[in-house]
Formats: sequence, C-alpha cells, structure tokens
Amino acid sequence: MEFEASKRAIAQIHFADFNTIAGTGFLVAEGYVLTCAHVVKEALRSPEHVIGSELSVTFFNTTQPHQATVIFYEFEQHDSGRDAALLYLSAMPKLAIEAIPLCPLSQQQLNDAALRVFGFLNGDRAGRNLTAVTRGETSGGWVQIEDTKAPGLAIESGFSGSPVWCDASQSSVGMVVARHVGQDDAKVGFMIPVQKLQIPLQALKKHALLEILVPHHDALSEQITTAYKVCRPDTWSEPFENELEHRLADMALMSSGKLVEFAACLWNQPRVDPVRTDLIAWIERYKSEDKDLAALLKQMEERQQQVAPQHMNVVKPCLLIRIQADKATKKEPYQVDGWLVPNSTRYNAETREGYEPKTGEGAETLKLLNWQKYLDIPESEDLTDGVRYEHLPALIADYLDQVARRNIRVEDLTIEFFLPLPLINQAIEQCPIPVEYGFPAPLGIEERCPHVVIRSQERLDFARGLKQWETKWNRLQDELHGPAIDAFVDGNELTPKRLQNALASALGLKLTKKLPKASNQGEIGVLLATGTPAAVWIRCPDSPHLAASLDTTILNCCLERVPDEVFSLRRETSELDEDVSPLASSELGHHLSFLWEDFYRVPPNITYSHEKL
Repeated sequence: MEFEASKRAIAQIHFADFNTIAGTGFLVAEGYVLTCAHVVKEALRSPEHVIGSELSVTFFNTTQPHQATVIFYEFEQHDSGRDAALLYLSAMPKLAIEAIPLCPLSQQQLNDAALRVFGFLNGDRAGRNLTAVTRGETSGGWVQIEDTKAPGLAIESGFSGSPVWCDASQSSVGMVVARHVGQDDAKVGFMIPVQKLQIPLQALKKHALLEILVPHHDALSEQITTAYKVCRPDTWSEPFENELEHRLADMALMSSGKLVEFAACLWNQPRVDPVRTDLIAWIERYKSEDKDLAALLKQMEERQQQVAPQHMNVVKPCLLIRIQADKATKKEPYQVDGWLVPNSTRYNAETREGYEPKTGEGAETLKLLNWQKYLDIPESEDLTDGVRYEHLPALIADYLDQVARRNIRVEDLTIEFFLPLPLINQAIEQCPIPVEYGFPAPLGIEERCPHVVIRSQERLDFARGLKQWETKWNRLQDELHGPAIDAFVDGNELTPKRLQNALASALGLKLTKKLPKASNQGEIGVLLATGTPAAVWIRCPDSPHLAASLDTTILNCCLERVPDEVFSLRRETSELDEDVSPLASSELGHHLSFLWEDFYRVPPNITYSHEKL
C-alpha cells in the first residue's frame, strides 16, 4: 500500500450535529477505526459513559456517514499520557476499503525518518497533507515530529487521530496526538508510536473474537473453558475468570500473543464447526507474521496434551466405512474396509492421480478383529468370500469398539458410509448395533449417537465424473452462507432426464414423494452424472407432514448448517419401542436419508482387494 492509497482508510470523526469535524481516525482492521480519546471526548461533548456511545464517521472522498460505537477509551490528561479510542462499525461500509498496515518505528527511525500525514485541519472537510521528520522520543513515550520546510504546515486541531505514514516501511508508524503549545511559529507535534498503541489494538482483537464467540457461547462453553485452562499459565496471579469477556481480557493482559494462542487452542476442540471458519480467519489476521499457521495449531494441540491431557479431545474424528458389492453380480456378498481419521480437519486424503492432496495427519486402517462375537453364525455358514447386509451391524460394532479403545467418544464421531447402489436406500442409521451387555441400539438415532452420513461408492469409481464433482463441491463451499432451500432441486415431478438438466446448475436434490432409483439412469445415477454433492430424501414418501418438516427444519437454514441440522434432528429423535416399525413413526428423523459428498474426504486410495475377512 502507498500513501495515497492509504487515504481511503482515513475517516472524519464528526461532532453530534454532523456539520463539523472533531478530528481524524483511520481503519486499522475491518470494521474498526482508531482515533484519539480526546477527539471522541470533544465529539461527544460529554466525558461520562463514553463506552457504548455512538458517533458518525465519514471515510475519505465519500459523503455517506456511518454509525460507529465506542468500544475502547483511555484518556490521561497530562502530556505523554494514554490517549486512544477505538470505534466499531457493526455494519462495515462496502467500499472496498483496506485497513492501514501498522509497523513499529525502529531505533534508527526515531530521528530524521521521513513522514507524511493527512488530516482535516481545523475541521476542513477537504483535508490537508503535511510532511515531517521524527525528532526523537519524549519522556512519556510519545515521538516528536516536526515539519522542517519554511512554507510547511504545523500540526493543528483536526489532525489528532491521523495515521503517521512512513515511506520507508510503507505503513503507519503511529497516530498524531498533540501539537506543540506556546510557540506560534513552531511546526512541532507529537505522535503515539505503534509500540504504545498495543492496549487499544489488544482491545480490538478481543472485541473481534467476542463478535465470533458470543452468538455460540452456550454451545461452546466447555470448549472455551478448556482453551482458557490450557492457555492460562500456572504462575498467573490474577483470579480464574468464568465469564467469556473477562477471560479474554485476562489473556490480553498476559501477553500480546495469548489471545491468538487461545483461539488456536479453541480451534483444536471438537464440535466448534459453527465458528471454525471465522476462527481460522481471525487467527490468520492477528497472529504474528513470523508464525506459521499450521505450526501454531500443532503447537497448541501439543501443549494441550502436555498441560491438560484430561481435556484433550480428538478434533472432528471420522470413521470411513467402505462397502463394496461383488464385482461380478453387483450384489452380495460385500467386502468391507474401515479407516479411522482422528482429526478430519487435517486428513490427507490420497486423492487420485492428478489431484493435489490436502495436508494433514492421515488415516489409520482398521482391521476387523472380533466381529464374530456379535453373530450367532451356524458352523456351516461360510463368510470367507464376504458378508451379507445382515452381518454389517456386527462389523460396525467391531469398528466402534476399536474407536472407543482410542479414547474417542461415539457422540463425537462422524461415520461416513460409502455404499454401493443396492444399499443406498437402506436406513443405515437405523441399524441396531450389538453390544456386549444390554440391548442393541440404533446407530444414528437418539441423544448420544454418532453423526451418520451416506456416500456413494460408485462415485469413487466414476473417473469421468471426478472433475465435475470437485467443481460442484468447491462451488458449494463458496455458497455455504446462502439459503439451503434454494440450493436443492425438488425432483419429485421430474423424470431422471429432466432432473439431469435441472441438476446441471444445482448443488442438491430433494425428494419427498418417491425414493430415488438406485440405478445408473435413476436419480442416484443422475447425481453421479452431474457431480451433485448433496441429497436428502424421505424413505416414507408422499407424506405432506414429513415434507413440510424437511423444509422447516433441515432446509430452513444456510447451506453450511444442513449437516448439523440433520445431526441435531436425529439426536432429538426418540428410539422406537421394540415392536414398533419405523414406518409407523411420524418423526422425520426415522425416515430421512442424507447424502453429503465431500470431494476431499474419501478413503485412502488403495487397490481393491479380495483378501478374506
């Protein structure tokens, strides 16, 4: 950024009547304007109850005022004291304004560093430019600046709060705070260097993090507490805080990097999907430039393991189960493979040749060990060539036993089934999974169940469709915040051929009046042909009540929330009595099929094997 471009981020701070300018401010992050506290005090004309007060600001070369709320204010009357305020624009104007970069002055730059300043001299809306040089540090930490040219301008009223631009670093090195008083012809002023602005900048970080976390605080209270405990040193003398805002303020006092460490530790916690994207963007913005993001996340994960192993939870664990039909008959018997992905956010899916893999920790191949103990199999029955569908609950039970031995709770787990066409309409989440003691329970129904998602095994083998699938999935990521209902095509009245045309530009399929045909040219085949990554359908078709429930629960949200809404619905669905068929239930959770095809989360690319179970 150059000086002239930086002016777009400079703002007029108005008096309450909006007709005159009290001083200057500048954008230091999206939605945040930094200025002097004495400018805010004068603009409000009242020093009481400053925090929470509102002011009007107008950005350079624009006429539209924007409301800003005072979120930080620190003012000391004496010279060289603290004098800074932070304003928050909850509705940031869409002006493509880039925040002004900040860079501390070096020791060598404290004298004779060339500077440039733009501000609104004596409230003049046109603004004025002045040049100056540094003249050393004052006793209180301010830096003296001076215009050495005979016809130059002096620092006057209206420049307070202006960013001080340094061409050498192509950034702002401070903020104008005062002019020299007592010598009329002196063109001397003072700036607060960036080094002395860390308290308001920490307040900015804290407020931006609060904006992310407050709407989800109740759901994330356990994860927030864990991150706070991990990041809080044992030697810290301040009392243990219980309120979110107080916790963030506590860490802001510890060191400049503690808030970033807290956010990185929180990102490593399970079930933080609602804030994961915003959290990683916040970390990227406020971490130190010399800190690698991946290294920071790994560092905080390791620290949690050392400091608070009792709080260490696996992040987004996932169990991938691939079920392949007999290659000749396309039916039973089935070959089954399983992989545990301890941290799906770092999974390195070995995608096919020509596709760049993601970075991450990878997957652990699970071998079937003790599944036979869950079956009452006649000695004459031969299972060496594969298993029947009725045997799958025993295999799933074996995998879940192995997952549990790795200290992963079933309620934290996502299970993704890669199903062949003959099984795509099966109620896999309704499978009663056997246990050693007690009675079998449905896999994906009730309060403590895992998240169950179905995938298409045929999609993995459809080489010509890979690129289209990838393109659609990436488009889905770009449209995550759009309404889900608009992303799904209603395929109830469409023939498969017409549906294919409709799905060419859509991201999902919705069926409420019929089951999808699990054939090459049926609805499932059309999903593969069009690369469509999402589908929901009701296994009890032509029910107006269930159709309406699908629209008002699962699809009445942004696209990003659809998997979580399915998960929540199933967790709130009651298990049926032993003698009641799911078909008799009026709850959507007993009838809902959910397909969600993440292009990047696929089983490791191993060669199909005919090894015996």
